[in-house]
Amino acid sequence: MAIEMMLPEGFTFSQANLQDYIDCPRRFQLRYVQGQQWPAMVTEPQSEYETFKRRGAQFHRLVERHQLGLPAAEIAPGPDDLLLSAWWDAYLGFEKLHMLPGARFPELHLSAELFGARAMAVLDLVVVEPGARVTIFDWKTHWHVLRRDWLASRMQTVLYLYLAVAAGPGMWGDWLEPEMISMIYWFPAEPDSPVTFTCSRQQHQEHGARLERLLQEIRGRAAERVWPLTAEVRRCEHCQFRSRCGRGTVAGAFDEFEGGEDLWDAVGGVLDFEDVGEVGF
Repeated sequence: MAIEMMLPEGFTFSQANLQDYIDCPRRFQLRYVQGQQWPAMVTEPQSEYETFKRRGAQFHRLVERHQLGLPAAEIAPGPDDLLLSAWWDAYLGFEKLHMLPGARFPELHLSAELFGARAMAVLDLVVVEPGARVTIFDWKTHWHVLRRDWLASRMQTVLYLYLAVAAGPGMWGDWLEPEMISMIYWFPAEPDSPVTFTCSRQQHQEHGARLERLLQEIRGRAAERVWPLTAEVRRCEHCQFRSRCGRGTVAGAFDEFEGGEDLWDAVGGVLDFEDVGEVGF
């Protein structure tokens, strides 16, 4: 049976659920095919985890509102959260962003039909200079810069760049070519060390081939069978389904992710800001 028949009606693939499948097919099956909810914490202490999510979501909303035209002085965070205030100051000093010409589209939703499936992405900010370039910005509220090779391998980089080419012409015009697109990961904790990816026609084709293979593999799995569990058992420490899979009952420590790099994907998209609701101020 094709996966489209097993998933909820209108299911859309995103970088979070595709990364889920890559990291652990069983987790994808439990969460999206079987629709299971498992009452387990993803990390300890829970308070640090919740603070991490809240602060990251607040920063994203602050930037969104500023990019929509609200004055910085009116939306600045209060003095209670010194780290958020430091991130905000770093953002205000990000001259490359603020001096970049073009129309601005914060929290932009892109979607397209990809190889018989619907895929979407929520881009933190897109700056479009018609006829010249499209620059995607993604805010990474980690405590340090993530490795370039790690970011290059993630579904976020692959899907966002691919969707910008696939859906962009319909939004901005048929002048758009892969070579005109770049993606910048920016870290408020280390504002002078952005990680930039450019695109090319060959790379676009390679991204498309990877996505097509991935979707075909997912469709080809039988729903009634248990899909493979990840071979990287360390991931299970921070997965809500660990006890369901017989891989432990105690949540891993918040600060034990290797370099912090797996934090966004190891918890199954929980920290993916595509899924974070509006945060008030």
